Amino acid sequence: MQERKRKPTRPRPPAPEKPLLCDAEGAFLAGVGMTKWAELQRDPTFPPALWLGPRSKRHERDAVLAWLATLRTRRAS
Repeated sequence: MQERKRKPTRPRPPAPEKPLLCDAEGAFLAGVGMTKWAELQRDPTFPPALWLGPRSKRHERDAVLAWLATLRTRRAS
């Protein structure tokens, strides 16, 4: 039997008091899917991720929100 590839998890809303976001929560906050979120992270101006372990990457909520605001103003101009 051939193994199926698992789809990436859908973006989900973060808890309001949560200062660190996983990829799915960051994608939800940005209003994009997981593939687009991965593309956005390759932008050199994207805030660096915090690694809590070898497989646990998080993003600072305030830094992501500030980056999204600058991204929107750059696109508006």
